[in-house]
Amino acid sequence: MKWILMIWIALFSRIPAEAQVRLLLEDAIQKALQGNRPLRAMDFATQSMKEEGNKLKASWLPHVQASYQYLWTNDPLNAFGFKLQQAGIQAQDFDPSRLNDPEIRHHANAKISIQQAIFPWDMIVMRQGINEQQEGARWQRQRAAEKLEFEVKNAYADLQYVYAAIQVNRQADSTYAENERVIGRFVEQGMAKKMDAMQVQIERNQIALQLKSLQKSVEQISAYLALLMGLPEPGIFEPASTLQMPIQNPLSSDLHNRSDFKAMEAGSNAILKMKKSVRLGFLPQLAAFAEYNLYDRTALGFGENAFLAGMSLRWNLLDGTLRAHEAKRLQLEHSRLQEEKAALLEQSQMEVLHATNERSLASVRIEHLKITIAQAEEQRRIIKERFAQGLEKPVDLMNAELLVTAKKLELLEGIKNHVKSNHQLEFLNPNIRN
Repeated sequence: MKWILMIWIALFSRIPAEAQVRLLLEDAIQKALQGNRPLRAMDFATQSMKEEGNKLKASWLPHVQASYQYLWTNDPLNAFGFKLQQAGIQAQDFDPSRLNDPEIRHHANAKISIQQAIFPWDMIVMRQGINEQQEGARWQRQRAAEKLEFEVKNAYADLQYVYAAIQVNRQADSTYAENERVIGRFVEQGMAKKMDAMQVQIERNQIALQLKSLQKSVEQISAYLALLMGLPEPGIFEPASTLQMPIQNPLSSDLHNRSDFKAMEAGSNAILKMKKSVRLGFLPQLAAFAEYNLYDRTALGFGENAFLAGMSLRWNLLDGTLRAHEAKRLQLEHSRLQEEKAALLEQSQMEVLHATNERSLASVRIEHLKITIAQAEEQRRIIKERFAQGLEKPVDLMNAELLVTAKKLELLEGIKNHVKSNHQLEFLNPNIRN
């Protein structure tokens, strides 16, 4: 039974070495920022918005169009016009009989036309609004990267905790194995009961189950880290550093420099620009235009030419209050965004306060646990010496071992919670970053 138990524990506590990948936290963050698929999707969205802004550059560029058409008609007006464009008018063409009943006239026309808007202020301001939207998208992308870094750090802390918990359980199993040998001798000498030996085996079974659960946790956390890093095949990761207390940086009450607030500010500015663009749309639109034509009776002949150039002033006096309603809608959107920004600020301040309290409580708990572990280890030492002399019961020794193991695991959990609270504060308040 004892050998079966030892093999069981060895199998459950062993993580295959060939599948392990030693992972630095800095490498995990870098790989996540480069390979995370949702983050890469945001990059494409940002580039798409950039191209949307580039489309408005056309407001400054001329619109050039080329066309060709070949016609034939006996319509009096068109037939005379075609002949006039082809410079083929003669005196007899003004004969009423020819004007009223012309022959079929063939006409080829090749044309190139150019239109150029002059100072399209509404499009200029609209492009400024698009630029503000791009700025907002960049800040949103940065906030997503900060959130990704936060998740990687937390997952890495979980991985560190699980490996440390495995080490604590292995140490506890080694201690139980030593106690099992001592109790076995006592049973042979009649100084202990077989029930005491069975109780030690039960505790070792519990450790074996705990190690199995921890091994599954390593696999799950490794798979999650691989997902965050965008790796095609998950492996088993081993942290390159141990779980330690982080340095507590001073807090700052100013959250406006956070990237998500800057994104909302850029979005608010974009709406104001769009609103201004709508209002500028009420102004007259000035444009220049020109065209050059080639005419002939044959399809490929271009015997005559003519040009036309000028400027136009267009003023849309009434469009069914469409622009007025659009300006009002944008004003409401701006007000909504301001309210959301204020709500986010209040929520963030509350989250900072909560995370600060959690970190403080974790620090106090860690200090108390360190004292408790020292006392429990001293108590275990005394009980173990008395047990070796036959002055203590096996159950007392097992309870002392259980207390030390439980408090060590609580200490690890407290350190993990402290680390995560610090990560939360760094995410909520970038001003405290190292």
